[in-house]
Amino acid sequence: MSQENVEIVRRYFEAVKRGLDVHWENPRSVAAAMSTDDLTPAQREVLGFTHVDVEWRNAFGLIFKGQLDFAKGVDQLLEATNDFWIVDVQEVTDLGSDRVLAVVKSAMKGKDSEIEVSQTVFSLMTLRDGLIVRAEEYLHREEALEAAELRE
Repeated sequence: MSQENVEIVRRYFEAVKRGLDVHWENPRSVAAAMSTDDLTPAQREVLGFTHVDVEWRNAFGLIFKGQLDFAKGVDQLLEATNDFWIVDVQEVTDLGSDRVLAVVKSAMKGKDSEIEVSQTVFSLMTLRDGLIVRAEEYLHREEALEAAELRE
């Protein structure tokens, strides 16, 4: 199951990349589309990787619970930028106990500042029954491994 979880997380981030490309062609709220059952195929694909009760703790420490709240968190991130993209999924590693560590380099341009920022995020993903049930983002590998009760 662990290699399967690694592949699920890889496919999730590939879907997110495609979803971001589609979003910037025609920006629209994911949460609003979810509420009216008007998701684009790309939005539906990304959400299809998450459990209905998914919990996302982003790199800023904000926590979103459930798919609709998850969508609202995505909207907040996208509304703060003129552009946001995943540059590269650098590593996806099985940590055991249905946990996977994804090292993802992303970049964004601030909406008001126009400043471009590139950041590597360490996403600790917990899966159950082939779906992401928890995603915790950290800015340092050591923090992610400590959260997973592992150390390098």
